[in-house]
Amino acid sequence: MRNFYSTFFLLFLFLLPLNLFSQITLDGIIRNTQTGEPLPAANIQIENTYDGTITNNDGEFTLQIDQLPVTLLISYIGYATERATIPTAGFHEILMTPVVYELDAILVTDEDPAVNIMRKVIEKKQQWRAALQTYRAEAYTRVMLENDSGIVSITETRSEAFWDHEEGPREVIKNRRQTKNVREENNFAGASYIANFYDDDIEMLGFRMVGPTHPDAIKHYHFKLEGRRYRDDKVVYDISLRPKSKLQSAFIGRIAVLDEAYAMIEVDLKPTENLLYPAPIQGWDVHYRQQFSNYGKAFWLPVDVRIEGMAKFGFPGLSFPPIGYRQISSLTAYEVNIPLPDSLYISDKIFHIDSTTVAEQESEAALAIIPFSPEEDSAYSTIDSSETFAKAFKPSGLLARFVDMEDDDAADGAANDRQRGFFGKYVSISPQLWYNRVDGGHFGATLNFSPRPVQISGGLAYERGLERWSYNGGLHINLNRSGSIAWEAKFNRGVQKRYHSDSYSALTNSISILAGYDDYFDYYWEKSFDTQFSVPLRPLRLRLKAGFYSGDHRSLSKQTDYSLLQNDHIQRENPPIAEGVLRSSRLTISYGEDFVPFGVIGQTGARLTIEHSSPDIFNSDFSFTKYHFSADWRVNTFFRRRILPNALDIRLVAGTSSGDLPPQRFGILESGVRALKPFGTFKTLIRTPYEGEKYAGIFWEHNFRTVPFEIIGLRSLAKRGIGIIIHGASGRTWLEDETLQSLNYAPRFTSDVHHEAGISFNNLFGLLRLDLSQRLDKSNFYIGFSMARLF
Repeated sequence: MRNFYSTFFLLFLFLLPLNLFSQITLDGIIRNTQTGEPLPAANIQIENTYDGTITNNDGEFTLQIDQLPVTLLISYIGYATERATIPTAGFHEILMTPVVYELDAILVTDEDPAVNIMRKVIEKKQQWRAALQTYRAEAYTRVMLENDSGIVSITETRSEAFWDHEEGPREVIKNRRQTKNVREENNFAGASYIANFYDDDIEMLGFRMVGPTHPDAIKHYHFKLEGRRYRDDKVVYDISLRPKSKLQSAFIGRIAVLDEAYAMIEVDLKPTENLLYPAPIQGWDVHYRQQFSNYGKAFWLPVDVRIEGMAKFGFPGLSFPPIGYRQISSLTAYEVNIPLPDSLYISDKIFHIDSTTVAEQESEAALAIIPFSPEEDSAYSTIDSSETFAKAFKPSGLLARFVDMEDDDAADGAANDRQRGFFGKYVSISPQLWYNRVDGGHFGATLNFSPRPVQISGGLAYERGLERWSYNGGLHINLNRSGSIAWEAKFNRGVQKRYHSDSYSALTNSISILAGYDDYFDYYWEKSFDTQFSVPLRPLRLRLKAGFYSGDHRSLSKQTDYSLLQNDHIQRENPPIAEGVLRSSRLTISYGEDFVPFGVIGQTGARLTIEHSSPDIFNSDFSFTKYHFSADWRVNTFFRRRILPNALDIRLVAGTSSGDLPPQRFGILESGVRALKPFGTFKTLIRTPYEGEKYAGIFWEHNFRTVPFEIIGLRSLAKRGIGIIIHGASGRTWLEDETLQSLNYAPRFTSDVHHEAGISFNNLFGLLRLDLSQRLDKSNFYIGFSMARLF
């Protein structure tokens, strides 16, 4: 039925007279009647509607209207509102008259008058905001990136912006245009990125900052009345604000408040200078300007936002040129408290593309709601597809030679795909290179073939120490468009690690061995087939994986003690395993994010894996059930409104089993690898991990970030991002006496609980952290390092 009505409606539109839909374009300029100076960001409203626009920096405007004559209301703080009736299309000059009144003297009291004014603003806002449930608006957004030489790119969109008081913003892109060096799919201009400074909390970089009309704004900001102006016959209060605490992420600048209505009608704000940003942001100077109007009705809604900024990115050894950023967005044609389409909120995705309208190319005049400056006009006509971001923002430094920025950022990326041909688009090769005491040198490669929705891989390698060839392959099929439902199958013939590590890769271990340190892993030979099916459980925000494994396991012996730096170092023998055919079913239930090693970022997620092997069911040589659980959790603790609040990170690892668990299925609690001691490992334990049939460990650290140095006045260390972390861990493993007697090697485990604690100096040289750790159940003290916790 829906399709029938859609078809009927389209046919109806086709049969209507064409001039019913034609719009009239008004162009013009707003000037000061006394000086002739143009008035930038003047607010233009079509009388008795929510429709309108703003002027550009040169005071110029473009406005699409349905019919003539039309009456415009032009408002600007410090000027009398101009009511102009426009009878004909074309270019129009509109003059505005400054309003000058004698103002009463400001009465000095113990409390600045601005504080009481802001109390009334907040009170009024809470009244009308409670009645605002939804809105829809038409939006136009233009974003420009610049370097020292000028404009690098321009992207534009016209869209429908939606807002729901519970679900938040959504945006449907209707049309978009960009300079020739930007692909259409890389045009991310949008009005929903922008802040509404009438919100309680203002989001920046994913963190919430207290807005000037937050219910607790009086507690967070110093407000000061700086002056008064007039708009028509109403007083406009100019109020400055600055945060009361230097340790909080907040804004500084000015706001304008309309008397009697006690409405915030303009903001001119920027983040405080003491704001410290996460790596790789080395500097970020951004300025926000925004206006509000009630269009003669009850709700004060954003008219525009104008953003100008300069960002600096880099790491030690790698620095990018400053990136200039300018954005202007205009919102108009509001519809308030209307039902919004349910389809907008099926997913958490904010931006949606209306492919039917994006495909239709609008005229340049129709898309550009706010007129271009001469510089912007020139950029559109002169920038071509060869002027890529890689050229505009070419990095410098010792590591710059290793950075390949020549990718598909340009609009001719599709042409590059064609030049690379079929193999360049769908086929890639990744190396298999590592070293250990059993493989010796492992030299090989994996060929990946990825014509969506199918991914096929095959690998071949030579084990120099074993003098054998190994090979593997895989097939992955996405069963729906998003890839959330998938099936995969893999086979492997080669060396396998006896226990899984979340912290160390084969490459990391290779570097340690070649430096003359102990091999972290043990190994066995495997010929296996593995298949699994994965599906999301969206109502529970879980992911389910169910699979089957069949593998023939054989023991291997040590082949080499070679290292580059310590030729006299002798590696331990590789222990034997329980040989035989292991067949098992496996079920994994996961929540949140997959674990990312080295503790660079905070994470929230959990995973439970159950593996069952049975001779009766699977004709397996082994009979056991193993349960493995891991969870990561981050809790923001102090200064939670900072861009990077203090945070407590916790990692829990635990497992148990029943039956006769073979050593190649033991669980572990991880140790450090000599001086490398990442989060999730015992920092006072080195060489090899604890292992066992049962195990439980908790690892935690509290990141105070730069706050301690800010408090004691060591601002120079804080600006470098150097922070303080306290950390600790506790855990133990269990092995049954019968199991110990059956093993042909001496496993590393602990019969008592391992306790440790310490302090870390974070973000040294922008990349590392120094860990000082004391074992509490023994008198061991260790110094180590790992990657800095950046987020």
